[in-house]
Amino acid sequence: MIELNNVNKIYSGKSDDHHALKNINLHVKAGEIVGVIGKSGAGKSTLIRCVNLLERPTSGSVRVNGVELTTLNPSQLRQARHQIGMIFQHFNLLATRTVYHNVAFPLQLLKKPKKEIEKIVSELLEKVGLSNRRDAYPNQLSGGQKQRVAIARALATKPQVLLCDEMTSALDPETTDDILQLVRTINRDLGLSILCITHEMSVIKFIADRVAVIDHGEIVECATVVDIFKNPKTNITQRLIQSVLKSDLPADLQSQLRFEGMPDDQVVLRLTFVGHATLEPVINEFMRQTHIKVNILQANIEQLRTELIGRMIMSIDLQKTKLEIVQRFLEKKGVVVEVMGYVENLAYAE
Repeated sequence: MIELNNVNKIYSGKSDDHHALKNINLHVKAGEIVGVIGKSGAGKSTLIRCVNLLERPTSGSVRVNGVELTTLNPSQLRQARHQIGMIFQHFNLLATRTVYHNVAFPLQLLKKPKKEIEKIVSELLEKVGLSNRRDAYPNQLSGGQKQRVAIARALATKPQVLLCDEMTSALDPETTDDILQLVRTINRDLGLSILCITHEMSVIKFIADRVAVIDHGEIVECATVVDIFKNPKTNITQRLIQSVLKSDLPADLQSQLRFEGMPDDQVVLRLTFVGHATLEPVINEFMRQTHIKVNILQANIEQLRTELIGRMIMSIDLQKTKLEIVQRFLEKKGVVVEVMGYVENLAYAE
């Protein structure tokens, strides 16, 4: 379990100070996967390094597994870190050690007996699918295999918490999916609390239970992944979601949108469907009951951890219908309705 309360990190410079983290409050429950997403320079890496005190907060509380890390002396902190595994973007493997000895390294530092090390390492290599590569060196491995070694090494001391620092950024999309699936399996089998930072919303969509959006050192939004995708509250979150749901208009049509409508305009709506509503004929029922024609401009469905989520962009005639009727009908069906803008001269599909 991870608890960050009112964490601040200030870097002092010659001319001024840089406030990298501002009053961060973030909790990761036992067995939960929480993702932290933001653009470069938002404070993601500083935040995750504060969890194991690789960066010491300027102020605030950092509790991991019920222990307040900021009050520990160096010896106590080293001991506490054995319960905090960490996976890095660039693997950080020892080039002169085999796969086996990279995974064994933290256990050797703890002076564990050889038989115990052999048992633990063999089990971990089996878990990450690398039993047949135990005698290979890092330069003989693919990127995905290197990250699997790094995951096994992070698990060697049987931590209760796992920190993932941009763990898929150096990998191709297919390998990324394999690594994320492995981490989900580890989370399920071992019940670890996992904090994952990334700049890719596709990673959040695949792996996280909850997500915190960080911008300029502040968490601007935090909720379940389903709630974030269903109803993003900030512009940065909306942009991140659109990058994976492809729920925006083509540029030429986007450029025609106006913020205020004229009597002959059409209103362009973005609809978000979650769960059972995603697969129900909601729009068909809407047209049948209201006799209002719609023009569907874009639609897609995505799978989150345990939910389907659908996005649709459509337009309706502003002159012949009341927007309130549309919103009331769709919202009763559990659909989130957002007005994107107003446009003229869109043809309807009969």
